[in-house]
Amino acid sequence: MPKYISWALVVVAVAVVITTIYSIVDMLLQFDLVPLYMQVLWIAAITCIISLFIVLVIEKNKKRKEDEDDFSKY
Repeated sequence: MPKYISWALVVVAVAVVITTIYSIVDMLLQFDLVPLYMQVLWIAAITCIISLFIVLVIEKNKKRKEDEDDFSKY
């Protein structure tokens, strides 16, 4: 059960970050600081970076837990 809760938190965190990025880019568009086609590129790039970071953190925690389990056997 905690596994599903942690994944739900990850999904919520990604959704909040994407919404925040979209709001910032939308605000910049209102002041003509960013061309329209750049909006999609920025959101896609930042979302990919954040997703990679989250996956790396999850994998690192999983590996650490496996290492702790290995040590607890002895």
